[in-house]
Amino acid sequence: MSSSRARGSRQTVQQHENGSRALTHESVEISSPYPPPAFLEEYERILAGSAERLLQMAEAEQQLEHELARAQLQEVQRVNDSNINMQNSQQLLFQRGQIFALISMIGILAFSAYALMLGYPWVAGTAVTTSMLGMAVIYVLRQRPSEPKTKD
Repeated sequence: MSSSRARGSRQTVQQHENGSRALTHESVEISSPYPPPAFLEEYERILAGSAERLLQMAEAEQQLEHELARAQLQEVQRVNDSNINMQNSQQLLFQRGQIFALISMIGILAFSAYALMLGYPWVAGTAVTTSMLGMAVIYVLRQRPSEPKTKD
């Protein structure tokens, strides 16, 4: 059950028989969605049916708060599910990248071995060296955190 706060105050001036006046200040703070019974009785006395209308308004507001809380919870769940799906797809992409890197390195090593067998050591050395340099660059770039972009 949600609760809302309501404050109310009332001032009255009373004229005494001896000519003096008294100022009375009454302050009330309510921490409930429903007004206290004394207030409802007073409202009902002033305007018939107003107590029922006040209770209906409090119930409608409470129902709205529940619907809003439910909608917020659903939105949080939707965002969390989306984040989990995105992390899973990034993990899958990372794994595929590792598999393709392994396959390409095996292919480059096989090509280099074949080039050495045919008597072309400079071709084998160039292929292995460039692939190792590429792997080193990728490793260094993955280890360095990306810097946030700032707008000027």
